[in-house]
Amino acid sequence: MAIDFCTNVANYDYGLYYYFYQDGTFEYEVKATGELNTHVSAEDEGANGMGTIVAPQINARYHQHFFTMRIDPMIDGQQNSVQQVDTYSLPYPTGHPKNPFDSGKIVNQDRLHPYAKTPVGWKISSGQTAPFYA
Repeated sequence: MAIDFCTNVANYDYGLYYYFYQDGTFEYEVKATGELNTHVSAEDEGANGMGTIVAPQINARYHQHFFTMRIDPMIDGQQNSVQQVDTYSLPYPTGHPKNPFDSGKIVNQDRLHPYAKTPVGWKISSGQTAPFYA
């Protein structure tokens, strides 16, 4: 099932897409389009590595957009807890024994999976993302 929402904020049109799959996973995708965020530069001023000149004295600044979402973690009861994951790059791909999750996870130590007999939980993982500029 897919749910989408489109909105206009300032110079951008955003499309927010939620995909829910039959295996219980879901995916969140954001698409942005719109006009360049530009400003007028002085005659002797270039882009200075902070943008690209798109017309004489018109600099389109480089910038990023960050999207967050609030998730209600009351899956499998109210005794859930958040486990902190310190973020740094590992030389192992996701799924490797030394990097099995590559993301944070939420677990409920009080509820066991009926077959695995381990605490139930779920993870939050990102798809393809661009690295941070700053």
